[in-house]
Amino acid sequence: MASVLSRPPVVTTMLSALYFLLMAGTFNSLGVVLPMMVRDIGLSWTQAGFGFTLLGVSCGVSSLLPALTIRRLGVSLTLIMGGLLLCAGFASLALARGTGIYDLGTILLGVGFCFAGSVPATHVIATLYARPGSALGMYFAIGGLGSVSGPLLFYVSALLLSGWRPFWGMAAVASLLAGLGAAACTRVVPHRVERATDDIGPVAVARWTPRAAIRTPQLWIVIASYTASLTVNTTIHSFAVQHLGERGLSLGRAATLFSVAALIGAGASAIAGRLGE
Repeated sequence: MASVLSRPPVVTTMLSALYFLLMAGTFNSLGVVLPMMVRDIGLSWTQAGFGFTLLGVSCGVSSLLPALTIRRLGVSLTLIMGGLLLCAGFASLALARGTGIYDLGTILLGVGFCFAGSVPATHVIATLYARPGSALGMYFAIGGLGSVSGPLLFYVSALLLSGWRPFWGMAAVASLLAGLGAAACTRVVPHRVERATDDIGPVAVARWTPRAAIRTPQLWIVIASYTASLTVNTTIHSFAVQHLGERGLSLGRAATLFSVAALIGAGASAIAGRLGE
């Protein structure tokens, strides 16, 4: 059983499934759910937007923590922590009846996003393949499909279950199970897997220290680009659904537009991974 779980395709699939749920339940879905939450629990749009800001800020502030826990505790425990944080965050949103629990939920989701997301996954996937570009592209593409599915899944669940709370409850259970599953797979993967060699011959690995990497202008260009991207992403997801609703679009139509935009991003991730080879 352990040998099956440690196979690269199985490990990659489980990490991708966790990322799918993570992307399905956070930024895109919260933006679609917010109008109903504002109406039902009496939030102002200032309070709702502040909670969304907390989601992004907590994600950014805690981004270094997974690297520390991976180094000291290992990948599996990091993923377990991520699953627990996501479960607690989604459960807080499901139980929210005011700004306090809502804000707490968004903070927990932001921190959980880092612990269960791309930091541990890229660390593992990069050790499993001699040429990890395609595997990483698939990982991010599946996460993009989560962004596609999340708004539509909420819309369907709101119709069938008459409200937004069941969606957050299901997300809490699913994220915990996915986190535990990913942790079980990575537990049996050695900390450093010997990379296979194919037609490209032996792989030369450059050992960079963090200080040396920080001194490169390329890193700061990437950081600036990513920061700008996340700023636009967070702003749009915070208020786009409400804006579209004020222009006469239904919740279903707005959710569909969000999903179409995410689908384009998923395709771009897959193409970028292939080009990275």
